[in-house]
Amino acid sequence: MKRNVRDGQRLSLLLLLSLALTLGCTRSSLQGPADPEKARAALQDALESWQRGESVEAMRQRKPQVVVIDPDWERGQRLVSFKMAEDKEFRGLNLRCRVDLTLEDGKGQRREKKVAYSVHTQPLANITREESNPTD
Repeated sequence: MKRNVRDGQRLSLLLLLSLALTLGCTRSSLQGPADPEKARAALQDALESWQRGESVEAMRQRKPQVVVIDPDWERGQRLVSFKMAEDKEFRGLNLRCRVDLTLEDGKGQRREKKVAYSVHTQPLANITREESNPTD
């Protein structure tokens, strides 16, 4: 009988400890939605940095760090100009921003491109170019 009580107490203690750890970890890892003003400012700053010739890696070296994922930027395309749309659309916790880009390749050929970026601001700026149609 004592063994069953002791086993029950251990099980209860283990369950309480698991619950406390789960709640503690969950609360600390919850992130709210992106701040629209901070997200747009981070995207504009990133695009201006690209236009000035900075690398994606340079953005990651900043304090605070800015993570940018854009295949054209990573391939060395030059950003000649950009125009951000004024709309503010959330997809999950991220702000979705549509942008018209003018890119130039290594041969000097320019092309226009409509893209969309998914931007999050917590805990740091994370800017990812979407692969889908920016008008979706």
